[in-house]
Amino acid sequence: MPSHHQRSAELSEVAGAISRALRRSDRTASVAESLTSGRIASYLGAAEAASDWFCGGVVAYTSDVKYKVLDVDQGPVITASCARQMAHGVANLMGSDLALSVTGVGGPDPVEDQPTG
Repeated sequence: MPSHHQRSAELSEVAGAISRALRRSDRTASVAESLTSGRIASYLGAAEAASDWFCGGVVAYTSDVKYKVLDVDQGPVITASCARQMAHGVANLMGSDLALSVTGVGGPDPVEDQPTG
């Protein structure tokens, strides 16, 4: 298993590749995060020339924030459908061309019959 430092370096490298690709394509991106609590946004925001392409992100940890801020339909939030709606919601909110979203169960107990992780 990679060390924390190795994993951090790998994630920074991925963020750099995303930065280069978005700048080449003249596109912007945003993120909506639940389980990751803003960790993805922190890597993207630290990437080269982030202000040219990274619009920002929303940490929507609770279901209510997903519903109210990201316009996710009421119902289960640990689903692919919810993740798609989160991505659409943050893209609309931020005015970005592309969006990434993540949702999941932080634990320690399962939620919506989904395991942690």
